[in-house]
Amino acid sequence: AHPPHKIPASITPTVDAGRWYVSFNIDDGLPMPTPQEIAAELASWPEEELRSSAVGIDRGVTVPVFASTGMCAGLSEVQQQRLRKKERARKRWQRRMARRAKGSSGRRKAAHRVARCHQYARNVRLDFAHQTSYRLLESAGVRLLVFEALRVKAMSARPKAKQNETGQWLKNQAR
Repeated sequence: AHPPHKIPASITPTVDAGRWYVSFNIDDGLPMPTPQEIAAELASWPEEELRSSAVGIDRGVTVPVFASTGMCAGLSEVQQQRLRKKERARKRWQRRMARRAKGSSGRRKAAHRVARCHQYARNVRLDFAHQTSYRLLESAGVRLLVFEALRVKAMSARPKAKQNETGQWLKNQAR
């Protein structure tokens, strides 16, 4: 399934929740375009081609990905149920871990169970991201993905307290 590859420039082994992974880094020798080169290429495209080959993507809370092509992407109901089940298990194992003596093998085993629950959730999110990005890019004619530059910190900041004309503080849902 993979094309032939060269000798890796670096090999990185990692351990995550008791599972070993090996990452290979191979330099293909192709130069990476600079942002100025990308902007120059996009400026040379005709407007009709730019509109037809660009897809706008909106990230949301209830629907994780919504594309301008009409594609909605979210976790399946089965995945959501499994994540909720793993979250309950994670909380249960964290409570058990808190009651166990530091340095004991039981605490180490409970910490391993907590790590495995975290790993499962991370793997589901990664799988969702890979499948969604592949579905977006396999669409015919898509050459440019556009994301909205959201200032999440500004949108989630606590509202400032306000006073009315008489000097009384107004309710602004800042709890």
